[in-house]
Amino acid sequence: EGTSTRRMAFEEQTPSRHLLSADSTSINSDLATAFEAFGASMMFFEITTSCVAVGLIGHPTSFINSSHFHKLDFLILILTILEYFLLYTNGISYFTFRAFRLLRLLKPLLSMAFFNDVKEILETLAQGATQLFIITSVMVLLLLAFCVMGMAMYQKSLSRRCVKLDFLAPTCS
Repeated sequence: EGTSTRRMAFEEQTPSRHLLSADSTSINSDLATAFEAFGASMMFFEITTSCVAVGLIGHPTSFINSSHFHKLDFLILILTILEYFLLYTNGISYFTFRAFRLLRLLKPLLSMAFFNDVKEILETLAQGATQLFIITSVMVLLLLAFCVMGMAMYQKSLSRRCVKLDFLAPTCS
């Protein structure tokens, strides 16, 4: 009993690795949140400055009308503002548009000369987006029909339970 008392006293004095990892995770989380807020504020500053310089809409050289990438940037800015609004007003942290910010990486990549083939592929996909949507919708509807049909066919067998018996049971015929 004396050894276990000494061990418990020793464990209380020394910090455990679990607590250290929790602290470092908290610090990493705070750093990531700060970096993300900095990136979002830089994006807001960049797009706001461009809109002030050339105008938002209304003429052919305005921010929205001059490039498809500007439309994408503006959409991402609106989604980012919506995400932060939902986070700070309602405390909804599970609702995020962070993946859309990665689409901004397409702008410098597609402007490089050796990505011309990728640019052609993306333009072809953009032209065929409606047909791809229709085909995907038909595939989902067929999958849904097969799911409903399978549930109807195997309805009785879904209520069975597997059990382990000590003896060999006879097979069903």
